[in-house]
Amino acid sequence: MRSFKLKIGTTLLTALLNVCNANAMTNVASEIGSADVRQKMTKVKELADQGNPVAQHCYAKYLLNSGDNNGAFGYFKLSADQKYTKAQYCCGLCLLNGNGVNRNLSEAINYIKLAADQGHAKSQLLYAILLRDEFLTKSNIKTAAEAIRYAKSAADQSYAAAQCCLGVWFYTGILCSHDISTAKHYLELAAKQNHAGAKNLLEFIKFKM
Repeated sequence: MRSFKLKIGTTLLTALLNVCNANAMTNVASEIGSADVRQKMTKVKELADQGNPVAQHCYAKYLLNSGDNNGAFGYFKLSADQKYTKAQYCCGLCLLNGNGVNRNLSEAINYIKLAADQGHAKSQLLYAILLRDEFLTKSNIKTAAEAIRYAKSAADQSYAAAQCCLGVWFYTGILCSHDISTAKHYLELAAKQNHAGAKNLLEFIKFKM
């Protein structure tokens, strides 16, 4: 992706970019340790309104934290439509949950897949989970294989949640053949990153053996 010159400190943008998750934002003010959030966000909005996708994404998260879900989705979409993967992921989450926009599963999947296909690890795992849900409904073997492929792509980026997820899937055989060795491999990778779920499942497997 092309780089963008930002006219404000990168600390603010970095803090904002790090607080988006599947449920909601943490408190922006505490993240950036500043009492003049509104003043700084005015500058971010100026950049956003000039078409900067990073600023659009940042401002969307600020609006989300402020309770303006509709406004947040609008800026997420502006950024996502410029192929900014983090915004595509957030658009997908908003559409999945009906947050600031009417719930629309097909559009949500479209945004999440766009980000996943650009290598965004969180999107790859979320898309894999959505494919798993489809497989459990329709039992399509190709869907199961795609779910594993996307989860592996996320795991290969050292995304612990994806590594743990693969460990669970290989251990249970939910999307693939039961493979205890492969399950332990992925769980151990996640456990090395202190993923609590992976550690617990590894202990359970050792106990069962």
